[in-house]
Amino acid sequence: MAYEQNVSALVVDDQKTSIAVTSAALNALGFKHVEGVCTAEEALKRIAEKRFDVIICDWHMLPTNGPQLLEAMKQLSNKNRPRFYFLTGDSTWGCMATARQLGVDGFIVKPQRPGELAGRLSQAFRLSGRAAA
Repeated sequence: MAYEQNVSALVVDDQKTSIAVTSAALNALGFKHVEGVCTAEEALKRIAEKRFDVIICDWHMLPTNGPQLLEAMKQLSNKNRPRFYFLTGDSTWGCMATARQLGVDGFIVKPQRPGELAGRLSQAFRLSGRAAA
């Protein structure tokens, strides 16, 4: 499934390799505008400057973690809030329960299986009508 050319994504992870892998997967899916940052602080700065359709974020980062980023992002604006996915190696029940309580759009466990990211995003964008035919 390809996405409209104006669909944009922000990948937030303290591991540059994870940013590169996730960005490549998004590009392969047809995302034309993919950016990556290594801290939640950098992410908040970019979110204030530009609207993203999707944010894919690691859970465990310092000094600000993924759940804290999601909470801070919600304070910025509720209008056209981007879809927010956690991509993390932490698959504990407590982590997933917290993500659900925070209202996350999806939770993907690292290492991601081939097609898992595509499946999660295609379902979300099909529902919103943002996928290109």
